[in-house]
Amino acid sequence: MTDIALIGRNGSYDKRPLSLIVAPAKTAFEVLHEWRRRYRTRQELALFSYHERNDVPFAGDVDAEITKPFWKK
Repeated sequence: MTDIALIGRNGSYDKRPLSLIVAPAKTAFEVLHEWRRRYRTRQELALFSYHERNDVPFAGDVDAEITKPFWKK
């Protein structure tokens, strides 16, 4: 993996693997991507009419899913 040089508080160079910087950014991206997917899915479910949702055997779960905020699983 590529190393990058960071200047520490004392002015010395600190060589750290690039993965120490990339890994948190990747994790944050994955979380945001999942939140967006949940938001879109819940918005799509909300477009169904009351009667369409009641045709599904788990209609209570659908209603509960629609009302949840995007950050909750």
